[in-house]
Amino acid sequence: MILRKERLTLERRPPRGVNELPARIEFVNYLGSTIQYLCSVGLRTALVSRRNEAGGPELGVGQNVTLTFRPEDCFCLRAQ
Repeated sequence: MILRKERLTLERRPPRGVNELPARIEFVNYLGSTIQYLCSVGLRTALVSRRNEAGGPELGVGQNVTLTFRPEDCFCLRAQ
């Protein structure tokens, strides 16, 4: 499955439905107008990009979050 990093959302709550994965923030990279979060999702990692907005939720290293995405934002590839 392929997910575009700019289409992923991080939320401070437990997963409660489909297209939601429990994750943990491992690294935060501030890039001016963008913040990147490197998250562990089970045995995999995901890079999430988010606009750096004043008043937005502050998320930090070690925090448990939920990674969400819309079905139309993911692509499934057939295994070889």
